[in-house]
Amino acid sequence: MDDSIYTLGLPVYIDTNLANGQKFRRLMIAQDTGSAIRGWIRADIFFGKGDEAYQYAHGQHAQGAMYILMPKEYNYVKPRK
Repeated sequence: MDDSIYTLGLPVYIDTNLANGQKFRRLMIAQDTGSAIRGWIRADIFFGKGDEAYQYAHGQHAQGAMYILMPKEYNYVKPRK
């Protein structure tokens, strides 16, 4: 997640497809940043370590939907500059 916009630790619901076409719908936690992860709707999914994780991650560039979950009374999104 872009930590200039979002606070790490936010719950995020991801709705996308894997490179093999399998649906991927998960509730995840924003835990990491990266130099290529910049912007409002960009995320990197960590699939784990090892050969099986590599098979999921390799070639993963799908579009999808990302929903940031937060209480209505508290704003975790950082203001735009």
